[in-house]
Amino acid sequence: MNDFAKFFFCAAGFLGFSLFFTVALFLHGGASQALFYGASGCLLFSLSGRFLLGFALKGALDQSLRGSVPQKAEGSLEQKTSLLEQEKLTAERMTESVANPKKSIVEAKV
Repeated sequence: MNDFAKFFFCAAGFLGFSLFFTVALFLHGGASQALFYGASGCLLFSLSGRFLLGFALKGALDQSLRGSVPQKAEGSLEQKTSLLEQEKLTAERMTESVANPKKSIVEAKV
């Protein structure tokens, strides 16, 4: 994980903790209850920060991939069909491995 991403999660979590703790302390007056709300806010903000960062990084990656792919290539149709076949095979194997988790993938002959 990138150091910036770790810092972003930490900062978002701290912001959530301090915000929820302060509001709960003023509303309820009890430090233990405010600590619970602060911990909940920390979790909520760090998870939402992770989601937003992942969303932004995926968008940036998709945009960079769209810019780097040439518009028309001679063998692009063959490459696309080959990629689709590989993706289908991978999806089938993943589905099979999830459906039968106890089944060994590699079988040794003795």
